[in-house]
Amino acid sequence: MLRLFLLWMPLCLSLTWTAGLPSTSDKVELQAGKTTTQPLPRFQATTLDGRQVDSRALKGKVVVLNFWFIACKPCIMEMPELNELVETFSKDTNVVFLAPALDGPAALKPFLLEKEFRYQVIPAARTLAKETFLVNSYPTHLVADKKGNIVYRPVGYATTNKGEGGTVDLMRQKITALLKD
Repeated sequence: MLRLFLLWMPLCLSLTWTAGLPSTSDKVELQAGKTTTQPLPRFQATTLDGRQVDSRALKGKVVVLNFWFIACKPCIMEMPELNELVETFSKDTNVVFLAPALDGPAALKPFLLEKEFRYQVIPAARTLAKETFLVNSYPTHLVADKKGNIVYRPVGYATTNKGEGGTVDLMRQKITALLKD
């Protein structure tokens, strides 16, 4: 298992963040740093279960995005912790969890029957990831505040003991702070 992880990790992380691409009001160009203040780009999408998502309707909510794909081992490894994150905020209607996936519905549906993922999955979101959000490393997370500004952007998956500052723990802290604002 470790050998497989070590083979896949460089592949998933070898895709680098592309800086210097044209930036418009409908695109977000961020450095790979963790704290930012960029507006959430406008987008519309349909989730795997047929719900319409419009970024304009998300103002007033904390929005958490997870860009991923099935063959990305770190993306899959973090899913149990991401599910816990969704559970932590499940009673708060002011938090929305979206997971744009590069894979299409035909691949995602059987995969998600085997592997639980509680985010609202947006299938075939390669254009959304690459052109709107300029994401090239996976997993990439974005957390936007209630005003519609991206304020946190961790790239990759770092795990530690619960509460010790791994990717998901830091996202939980950021979401909690944003809900108090």
